[in-house]
Amino acid sequence: MSRPRLRVVAVLGGVPILGQAPRRLSDMPHDPAQRGCIPVYRDGEPNHCPGCGRTHWHIGRLTAECAFCATALPLEHVHV
Repeated sequence: MSRPRLRVVAVLGGVPILGQAPRRLSDMPHDPAQRGCIPVYRDGEPNHCPGCGRTHWHIGRLTAECAFCATALPLEHVHV
């Protein structure tokens, strides 16, 4: 019997997490279409990081990243 092939499925704090990526949407532990609130970075108002509560951000073209804990949020005005 062959073992399942593991690959990097996430990176937490610079440490790669090995595992098997879901093959189908039904294999995922949750339904992304049914997720609730999605935090976004809103330009022109104070944005507190959901990870650490601070307000210093590095702003890119698609995302804003917290300068302290590296939590990334999508920009509100970006539609991909």
